[in-house]
Amino acid sequence: MKRKIEIGTAVFLMMACTILACLITYTYLTSKMTTVFATSEKYSKLSQVDQIVASRYINEYHQDEALDGVISAYVASVDKYGKYMDANAYQLYRDRLNGKSAGLGVTVKYVSSTGYMKVVKVNKASSAYNVGVKPGDMIYKIDGKDVVSMSEAEASTLLNGKAGTSTVLSIYRGDETLEKEVLYSEYTTVTVSSKVLNGKIGWIRFESFDANTLKQFKKEFAALQNEGVTSLIFDLRNNDGGDIDSVCSVLDMILPKGTIVTTENKATGKSDPVVSDSSQISLPMCVLINGNTYGAAELFAADIRDFGKGKLIGETTAGKAVAQQIVPLGDQTAVYLSTQKFFPTSGKSFEDIGVKPDISVKMADADLENFYQLSESDDVQLQQAIKLF
Repeated sequence: MKRKIEIGTAVFLMMACTILACLITYTYLTSKMTTVFATSEKYSKLSQVDQIVASRYINEYHQDEALDGVISAYVASVDKYGKYMDANAYQLYRDRLNGKSAGLGVTVKYVSSTGYMKVVKVNKASSAYNVGVKPGDMIYKIDGKDVVSMSEAEASTLLNGKAGTSTVLSIYRGDETLEKEVLYSEYTTVTVSSKVLNGKIGWIRFESFDANTLKQFKKEFAALQNEGVTSLIFDLRNNDGGDIDSVCSVLDMILPKGTIVTTENKATGKSDPVVSDSSQISLPMCVLINGNTYGAAELFAADIRDFGKGKLIGETTAGKAVAQQIVPLGDQTAVYLSTQKFFPTSGKSFEDIGVKPDISVKMADADLENFYQLSESDDVQLQQAIKLF
């Protein structure tokens, strides 16, 4: 009799478990189907709009371009750092991340008052540098086409072209009018430069962080050591960030043993921290920062501060503490999306807050506008850094 009760109980429990499993599966599938139907309805709406445009819009248009615009707007509405990359933009990004770029080698800024493109930086390894294009030059024509009549994006696109071909830049330089024929070519991105100030201070500027930065930093630092410098100024002003692995490799040379960065992503949570070894650069140092110091460069500044290696001078940084990942879409295009948060050794995020300077020195707007043409004596932030040593 006892055995019959045990078997009956077992059968009951099995039936109960089966029913419970079915209920859970039903609930899960119902929720999934609700999501699928809701999503399907949204895409049906998009398809409806597409059909209306195709059948009623009076002018010609390209459906592929319209779709690119939809994807671009979708990503931008979700992620303030995210963007959709067409095939050309995707290739340029990969080239830059690998330390190679194809184009003229100039960084420009749109000047709203004139409609011209102002050259703010010229890569020293580029063809533009070789033919004498300089920071401060105003580009008013590209290949004979007026820049004023173009959008900023259109003008910037013309600064990249097929390697081996060339274009002509029409330039205003003060009272001069110049024509510079410049070759589109691949070049290695120069992200690090240096010089000796006051006979004893080593100044090192990081423009960004990519695959070439560590190698270039080692070379520049070795040259400064040969000059016998006794202190260092790291200049991260207007540094647009770059690759987290690259900045960590540089920081590993500078910092003593400790955590350089900890990351967090949606799938796995916090990862193992990146840790520097015990070797370090022991010279006195400081870091120059401003509102155009972004991402990986902010991590650099925060770690120098948190390790107690040196003071930060200038203005509060941009406040970008998330890293992006390229997700290929299979047709030579890609989505550039924020997939990871990163934290300096303190563990405190600077997202939307920025990294604050220890010594606040504001640069005048006019000086910031002409940043790359400033003399050492007119650079108030640099002069403050020099006073430390």
